Amino acid sequence: MLGYVHVITDPKKIGEINMSNKIYFLHIPKTGGTTINSFLYSIYPNTSFLLPDRNTSVSDFVCHKEKYHSNWKIVTGHFFWYAHEILKNPLECFTVVREPFARAFSHWRHVHRSSEHYLHKTAVDLQSFHAYLTHPETQPTVVNFQLRCIGANIDPIEIAKTLTDTELTELRLEQKIDTDVLRESPDELYRNAIDRLQQMSEFGLTEHIEESLQRFCDIFKWPKGIGLAHLNADPLKLNPMDHTSSETRRLFNTLNAAEIEFYEHAKARFLKR
Repeated sequence: MLGYVHVITDPKKIGEINMSNKIYFLHIPKTGGTTINSFLYSIYPNTSFLLPDRNTSVSDFVCHKEKYHSNWKIVTGHFFWYAHEILKNPLECFTVVREPFARAFSHWRHVHRSSEHYLHKTAVDLQSFHAYLTHPETQPTVVNFQLRCIGANIDPIEIAKTLTDTELTELRLEQKIDTDVLRESPDELYRNAIDRLQQMSEFGLTEHIEESLQRFCDIFKWPKGIGLAHLNADPLKLNPMDHTSSETRRLFNTLNAAEIEFYEHAKARFLKR
């Protein structure tokens, strides 16, 4: 354990929410978020979502507010913590986090098989997870990535101003948000993420996805008893321990020390409640 020290700047009791506020599902890639989204789409009409397209790009979210539904109640997407600054509304935020090595391996597998992903060709050329982990273009998506999603202070509006319309349609904004070098150190990302996790209405764990959904239902007064469809999972269901070397795992643990400690903190809190 690294022994990070964190300070809660705006403490909030888990489960203490204002039902008149908008809801934000901060969907961290490869944590079971597509499964949660499927549930949300089953209980909310399309007009309750911020944007009508379920596959809304970051570019649309950041640059095309004219597409927002006027009376939206919920927003879901890979919009990281910066969604709070984009939307300005008070948000009841929730998320799901995952054991870092399993999430990173799943992320690599997803990029490798998804031809539309902006890193697909690079991932195919690199071939192995070890190469993906060490390549400067791809490394940010598997090193402290959950900390980036929650703990980074990113200004997508300023980033978008540096891109052409063509680049925005080619997912360059997503790529820069996902992979540009951050101002924050891993220590700072960790402290921010711990602080922001405390500010959320609730959070769950991929490894306890059904129980997590039940907690979300309790907090937000959603209907229970709706079956979960486990979506967007690796069709081959590869075990990362069987497809990586001990050297790769040691390197991963070294590079992701801050995120590993963050996950252990989140898991301990989740299991304690």
